[in-house]
Amino acid sequence: MTRTFNFKATLLLAAVLLLPAAQAATMSKADYKADKTRINEQYKSEKSACGSQAGNAKDICVE
Repeated sequence: MTRTFNFKATLLLAAVLLLPAAQAATMSKADYKADKTRINEQYKSEKSACGSQAGNAKDICVE
């Protein structure tokens, strides 16, 4: 393997590893709170839909 190939591979790996960190930094606190509230409400709604079931079927529904 050549030195240039190793350097390019290293740069590509660094870019791939840093991409999620760059995306996470763009979320504002207001967006975070709104998404957290939406997810919590969705969870409660879906969990209440499992209430009519019993036993193993209810366990599977909740999971």
